[in-house]
Amino acid sequence: MAISEKAIHWQVFLDNLYRRGLESKQLKLIVTDSAGGLLDAARTVYGTVPLQVCWVHHQRNLVKYLKKRSHRKAVCVDAIAMFMADNHRQALKLIQTFQYRWHPKEPRAARIFPKDIDLSLTFYSQPKDKWKQLASNNLIERQMREFRRRIKLIDLFRDEKKVVKGLYLLNLNN
Repeated sequence: MAISEKAIHWQVFLDNLYRRGLESKQLKLIVTDSAGGLLDAARTVYGTVPLQVCWVHHQRNLVKYLKKRSHRKAVCVDAIAMFMADNHRQALKLIQTFQYRWHPKEPRAARIFPKDIDLSLTFYSQPKDKWKQLASNNLIERQMREFRRRIKLIDLFRDEKKVVKGLYLLNLNN
């Protein structure tokens, strides 16, 4: 168990996966939230594997840079449109439109949001039928919340083997 989400702790975790056989050639994409520690560790251990930063996290981070709360809904609608585009090229055009529209009203948000946006658009290089699953890590987070909820209900996960079995059984039900 790691004590923080710093890169060194994520690197220990990813190194462990690598030593146990999970190599770069087996991975097509690494999907993560916007935590810098995990991104840095993934680049170190699996440097050749493309990274996808969850677009939902990217969009949520945008909100903290808004000057006016009243702009929040419209800004989020415009931001989400970029991740719902028909292709990568259209997403890039929507980013330019976003900057043009919001820079006069929300200059800081319009400047910061596009920074590293390419990491949230990596999913466009994958098969289109997988975009919804790959663009965000919310599905994984939802499964983990459900697993934590069930752990609280049944106190039978006393060792690693039982936790793995519990995860397996939980995934059978979903």
